[in-house]
Amino acid sequence: MFRAAIGLLKRHQSLIVLLCLFTVVAYFPLFLHLGSDTVHAWDESMFAMRAYQLANEGTFLENFGVYTAGFDNPNIKPPFGTYFQAIGLKIFGYKELGLRLPIALFCLATGLLIIWFFYRYFNNPLLGFVAALLLICSPGYTAPHIARTGDHEGILVFLVLAGLFSLYRFIDTGIPKWCYTAAVMFALGFLTKNLVAFFPMPAVLLYVVYHGKLVPLVSSKTVWKGIMLFAAILAVQYAIVWYLSPYNFRFLGFANVQDRFVNTVQGHAAPMGYYWNNVVERNFLPWIYLIPVSLILLTLNRFKPYRNIILLLAGATACHLIVISLSKTKLPWYDASVYPWLAIIAAFTVWACIDWVNSRWKLATIASTTVTTLFLIAVFGFSYVREVKENLVHPITAPQQQVGSLLKKVRDDNPALNSFTLIDNDHDGNLVASFYINSMNDHMGFNIKYQDDFENIKVGDTIGFCSTGAIQYFDSLFTQQSQVYTNGCKVVVLQDTIKTNHTTPH
Repeated sequence: MFRAAIGLLKRHQSLIVLLCLFTVVAYFPLFLHLGSDTVHAWDESMFAMRAYQLANEGTFLENFGVYTAGFDNPNIKPPFGTYFQAIGLKIFGYKELGLRLPIALFCLATGLLIIWFFYRYFNNPLLGFVAALLLICSPGYTAPHIARTGDHEGILVFLVLAGLFSLYRFIDTGIPKWCYTAAVMFALGFLTKNLVAFFPMPAVLLYVVYHGKLVPLVSSKTVWKGIMLFAAILAVQYAIVWYLSPYNFRFLGFANVQDRFVNTVQGHAAPMGYYWNNVVERNFLPWIYLIPVSLILLTLNRFKPYRNIILLLAGATACHLIVISLSKTKLPWYDASVYPWLAIIAAFTVWACIDWVNSRWKLATIASTTVTTLFLIAVFGFSYVREVKENLVHPITAPQQQVGSLLKKVRDDNPALNSFTLIDNDHDGNLVASFYINSMNDHMGFNIKYQDDFENIKVGDTIGFCSTGAIQYFDSLFTQQSQVYTNGCKVVVLQDTIKTNHTTPH
């Protein structure tokens, strides 16, 4: 067995080295200080409460209003990503790291998958490594809401990429396992972000037609078995949902996707070119300029083996961007899935340069490795450092997150301050505060009360507040002994009244 293991390591030495190297390199943009940022308002805090319910109660959250500082809003998101986050909270504690680490691990897995795929089917792990490296050097990928927060886009990106790779292999070879793998990946993608997982499917259909395989595939028993497997996974999942939380069939979520497609939800409108501008002007800069070069290079006969996979990914990118551009509701992270596809296409130019140097000068192994390393540092060094630095500090802009930063400060630096009332008069419910208050009260020995008004506050009370109205109100009425101060928020002990004739601010 030991000899077999040694033999296996020798046969796959280049793959193992690049997988390990990418894991080390990816640590800094994906994992460094991952838990330092306060939970973000809206989506991340909503995912946090879903995971909290599953970890704490073993059931699916039906309405956020059941929690302190929550608000009346049904839970309509699919549950697949929540399973991993609930496990993360159980293992790493009810804090930011437990919420975000599962997502970051999926993002790491996306890079490892790319390296493995190009090694296994093109005997070219270096191309996969360059693509994975380019991906983590892309501003649109290593960013909040995808790789650095507890949102579920990072999971979707991995599942859809794995599904497309599997479909590519099945269309090319007809081997049944790849059809079944694709069925599982897209079923789990559906259970992560609903219909978003299927946005590249028109491109897959065109790819099949282009290769003249539409009729054979439609009549294939393997394809229909794959469809049945897809349906079975969904049926089992919704049976579990029905058993644990009978009212949560809203997880189907079709109405929510349809509503966002035909209506502008919560004012999130943008012109048709919104996503194209995002990709070109920031999210995939400067790598976007490599895309046309790669497409030109692929016309050369020496690169013919790569044409089909690049064609499929280019079509998927165009299709996904067209679909989300047609949607009335537009949000910056709807284009998350396209970044690994674009990274693979753009990386082809970088790899072609390395391949040209190696083939022209016939360098020895050590010299080739040295030249390749220096070239990659020159190409990616600036962007890599930029992504690491930008992901270390995220300014707090949302008022809900400002309140969360106060609670996080108390939890991490002032645990002895374990009993006070939080006055949050700016919000009728605040899910960022909800995650911190409920996790701190239930699991860390705190006794934090939540109020959205100024009623029944008196001398001797310990209170926390952030809003301008609350600060003006308490500063005009009470002398205070400060306990904690951060980001314009504070926790104080009310010591004495300054005056008794006052008016509650509105």
